[in-house]
Amino acid sequence: MSPRAVVVWSAANLGVALTSRPGGGVAFPERTFLAEEARRSSLVDRGIRGDVRGWARVARWAWMTLSLLLLSGVDVARAHGPAPAVLDVLALRDGAPWLLRTNVGLAEAGCDPRYGYRTFAYLCPSLWTGNELARSFALADGRVVVLDLGELHLSSPSRDELARDEQLAAWQVRDVAIDGATLWVLAREREGERRSVILRHGEPTRWPLPVHPDHLEVVAGEVWAVASDPPTLCRLDACEPLPLEAADRVAIRGGDADAIWLLVTTETRTLGRLRHATGGFEPGPSGELVLGPIAHAGRTIAVVDGVVWEHAPSAGPSAWTPTGARRDEWTCLTQLEGRTFACSLEGLFAVDDDLGLTPVFRFAQLAPPREAHEDACALDWVHFGGESRWLDAAPAGSPEGTRGEDVPPDPSCRAPSGCAAAGAPSTLFAPLVVALLAVYTRRRARRPEARQPEAPSGPSRRRPHLRRARRPRAAGAPHVASLPRLAPAP
Repeated sequence: MSPRAVVVWSAANLGVALTSRPGGGVAFPERTFLAEEARRSSLVDRGIRGDVRGWARVARWAWMTLSLLLLSGVDVARAHGPAPAVLDVLALRDGAPWLLRTNVGLAEAGCDPRYGYRTFAYLCPSLWTGNELARSFALADGRVVVLDLGELHLSSPSRDELARDEQLAAWQVRDVAIDGATLWVLAREREGERRSVILRHGEPTRWPLPVHPDHLEVVAGEVWAVASDPPTLCRLDACEPLPLEAADRVAIRGGDADAIWLLVTTETRTLGRLRHATGGFEPGPSGELVLGPIAHAGRTIAVVDGVVWEHAPSAGPSAWTPTGARRDEWTCLTQLEGRTFACSLEGLFAVDDDLGLTPVFRFAQLAPPREAHEDACALDWVHFGGESRWLDAAPAGSPEGTRGEDVPPDPSCRAPSGCAAAGAPSTLFAPLVVALLAVYTRRRARRPEARQPEAPSGPSRRRPHLRRARRPRAAGAPHVASLPRLAPAP
């Protein structure tokens, strides 16, 4: 072979020959055309013109190779996508976070018999619509609710699978609110009068609304809905206009029996308080990122663009004052069952009275999907886990731990025995994913009869074959027939 020729396996199988220029780069001389013609002649002689099985085989090997590289720790596949982050705490068990919403899916805490200690198992987006940022909720009976694209996806209490809710197929779901084991739904008809209603899931009663709200919340045991255009606040039995100018969006941020908090979005976001007795709106701090408000340690606080604000109800319109403290790293602030939690890119933290943080979850604790979800979540786990280096070792046993460390078994968790090592679930995903990809592409490639059209019963309408005009042979170049033929793709 000439030292100028650079021939790679994939190029040879696709009928492309490359030559390197003396100064670098790649050139395509007339020899490339001759090689292509030689390959075409070979295909014609073998009678397999138009057969795409070779292409399917190449695609299959490419997918398998890419998966193996990803699973073996190649850094090229890890450099894309945002950093994983906790977005919300959906439910607690025994006072500890049990179900978390993140930007890569859900994380469910519990004893993991694969490792013999407590982890957070991964619930992937492929269990619902594939959208990892879909809004999620948890009911008191253990069911998970996912809202995306105007549809609800509900799980069983065991959360083994999620299914689209067919009861609301005629409705576009705008929002949901959780009150213990009760699921309240704000929906709008997809056809007909396009009415907006509030309903209790699983019950026939509906409360029609004169406006079209886009946010629903349960505050102090009462159901509220708020519309943005025009700004309107609704109960189940009545709606009243809000004392606000036009707003892009109005959302409810909690409250109590005397007032509710509203977040009003215009050119910026303004947090304010609406008193039930007077109907007056008291605007507070404004900014781009507004977290809270929550009642914490006997006071009401909010974090606006990293600045901690405190609310004094008796101070009137100037009730909000900055405390001087900053929490720029916080990405969420939430409260469940009297406990306050804050999120950051490092994980989830419990907040003490002085706004100090105690870690309760880090992504080092995230484990592969449990057995019921392995088939549905294999590719999601490889994708997100490969980017974040979760595939290399077993999960940590605590927020302070690291992946791959020795974790003493938890007596309350049944540890694996025999050959089941702690790191086995992570490594077992490699052959599983490769096998899935191989089966998928193999089934598509091994159906030549399915691609053959049926013989027409009437006159043939087959298009005449138009032979491509041959490119003129360069002066001095050998004839195609004098060149050695390239072997067809295996």
